[in-house]
Amino acid sequence: MDAAGERLADTADAAGTVQRREQAVELNAARRYLYALGQSLLGNEPTAQRLSDASVALLPEALSIVGLEGDEGVADAVLCAQADVDGACALYTRLFIGPATPKATPWESTYRSRSKALFRQETLAVRNAYRAEGLLTEAYPKVADDHIAIELGFLAALAGRMVDAAEAGDQAAYDRSAAASAAFLQHHLLVWIGDYAADLEAEAPGSLHARLVRLLVAFVRRDAELLAP
Repeated sequence: MDAAGERLADTADAAGTVQRREQAVELNAARRYLYALGQSLLGNEPTAQRLSDASVALLPEALSIVGLEGDEGVADAVLCAQADVDGACALYTRLFIGPATPKATPWESTYRSRSKALFRQETLAVRNAYRAEGLLTEAYPKVADDHIAIELGFLAALAGRMVDAAEAGDQAAYDRSAAASAAFLQHHLLVWIGDYAADLEAEAPGSLHARLVRLLVAFVRRDAELLAP
């Protein structure tokens, strides 16, 4: 190959690298949005401001980027919740706070052991996964780290790191966060989110939270495929 040919090849390689980085940024920004959406709506009272901040107009595009179709009615459910914020907040209290213990318990440990007690060895395993990545919840150690919203927040943070690594061209950092995400899905969230979705649908059929978790089940299964080596 002559010098001109080598320059053209180098240019093509550089263009391909830039394109791959842009695709990685787009994919992981979509992943971050979907995990953060789940964290926000499953971990907090659905106030008018929080429902607005959910930016569900972005949902179809994010789902398309990760290779999914249909939002399980989540966007419509958010609009309904915005029309009746008091009712949405009352339902959130019943499903996630009490006073009665919810039938669909939002903690991993309650699905992985016969006991419904919190702060068990399963919780510690989740906490250790956070600690290994330098991430602990702001409420540590006062809350059970295996709440579904916290697990989703952890994965959102790792997706954010993958966005940053892709933008910087740091393949090693990108691969570390991808591996940590894949391991956490396999050993934690994927183990129980399907059962939780079924229980939540039985307790509050057609609700925003039931629809959202059903969508998240499809997403995390797809995400495990995306993260596979």
